[in-house]
Amino acid sequence: MHATQPTKKTKQKNEIRSSATSLELRLPGEVEGAREALLAAPLGGFIEAVNCHKGDKVKQGTPLVRVDSSTYYADLARVQAEHNQAEADLTRSKQLKDTIPRAELEAAETRYLAVEASLKSAQIRATRSVLRAPFSGTIADIDVERGEVASPGAPLVRLVQLDPVKVTLSVPDRDVVALKQGLAVEVTSGASGQVFQGQIAHISPAADPKTRAFEVDVSVANKERHLLPGMIANVLVKDSVTQQGIVLPQGIVVTRLKENGVFVIEGRKAHWRTLKLGRVIGDQIVVDEGLKEGEVIATTGQRNLVRGRRIVIARKGKCCQAGRIFFEESK
Repeated sequence: MHATQPTKKTKQKNEIRSSATSLELRLPGEVEGAREALLAAPLGGFIEAVNCHKGDKVKQGTPLVRVDSSTYYADLARVQAEHNQAEADLTRSKQLKDTIPRAELEAAETRYLAVEASLKSAQIRATRSVLRAPFSGTIADIDVERGEVASPGAPLVRLVQLDPVKVTLSVPDRDVVALKQGLAVEVTSGASGQVFQGQIAHISPAADPKTRAFEVDVSVANKERHLLPGMIANVLVKDSVTQQGIVLPQGIVVTRLKENGVFVIEGRKAHWRTLKLGRVIGDQIVVDEGLKEGEVIATTGQRNLVRGRRIVIARKGKCCQAGRIFFEESK
């Protein structure tokens, strides 16, 4: 509806109608492994064995590559022997503590502690000389052969988890606020005519500073390996926001310092009404509390209205079906 103030400034007002509202977004994304790791030998050394091939499915803890293991385990055996001797010397010194100088007992304790630290260090080096799968997955790439010498920290094996996979989306701010973790989605790919069922697993709490978009991860079961890392996928997000409720265009709502609301027209006067707002769907917003069906609100020039100001109706319409206003000329 249009409403005109005594100053001849035209206003519009609309009678509130409840309607069903749903969210539907189609977003492109890239398929990635749910987990991915580049495995490297932190200490480097001679490649003694490569126990896997590209495409192999491996379980968590499976030894994949041995890097100078013989050297590190030999060093571990030597330090273990020194530790055993230091422990025996300390035990003997404690038994003879009343008959030997105190300095000798302290020396035995110090040597034992030093050798114990060396043993722990040798155990860590020996353990790290064997690259093991940190999770169950598929070998995507191997960049090493038996007999080569690996540099410290050089990536040797790429391991990915293909069931499930994740589809990474870049979602603009106006759409990300309508999404929620656990929401069911449908995923399709040009490489397969199949429709995959997935769900939103993670929504980034902050936008990418370069693109101003939010990263959203969709988890998809992939038992048959139809979705592979690097593929482009399309994600359909559908959600019934409200079956029968009040949904307004965001531009109608007046934002103030401590509250949001609209001007309700009663007796040709404008009355302020504070609203409790719910989910945002694109340029629409759900009203949880504050309005009733059949009430009339101003929709044009409402930011210039003052409580109690008298207005003259110039045009009226129905608000809102899926956040849209339908006008009809006032007779």
